[in-house]
Amino acid sequence: MKFFIDTTGQDLALAIFDENYFLIDFLVETVFNKADLLPSYVKKILNKNSLKINQIQDFYLNLGPGMFTGCRVALVFTRTIAQLNKVNIYTTNSFALSSFLNKNEDIYYISTSSKYAFQASAKNGKITSKISEVNNPSLKASKIDYFLIFNSFYLASLIFKKELNFLKIKPLYIKEPTIG
Repeated sequence: MKFFIDTTGQDLALAIFDENYFLIDFLVETVFNKADLLPSYVKKILNKNSLKINQIQDFYLNLGPGMFTGCRVALVFTRTIAQLNKVNIYTTNSFALSSFLNKNEDIYYISTSSKYAFQASAKNGKITSKISEVNNPSLKASKIDYFLIFNSFYLASLIFKKELNFLKIKPLYIKEPTIG
């Protein structure tokens, strides 16, 4: 079984796929306390489908950029599972997901807060420019089309990279967070 998790934006997006990349179930919901809610939402979607976490062999994560805490939540959750079970972790970024199946090169904007946004050109799931900070965070942020990704997950899986050492995976922070 395969499990997709994205906690980097306003939405919490989860999806379960079988070994042939067939969509079994999904959940996309706007939530604010992803760190608190992710474990219960994962448990809920697994229980609904009579599955256990140890039946998941592959995790697909978006590492950002996005909201600071959101970029870490899915990664920490999945790392914990990886320490207990032998699983594969695959990662990608928000720009790749936003541009999935778009054959034209476009500029995508990712909002990380009310003050910060970042832009990059991307095409067909690949970043084609340097990621840069945008001085006008009021620009309309790009939306990830989860339904397109979920319904074409075999193709979407090709924009993810298999991670060989889950302890070395880092969230994609474009600007170092200011804490304190």
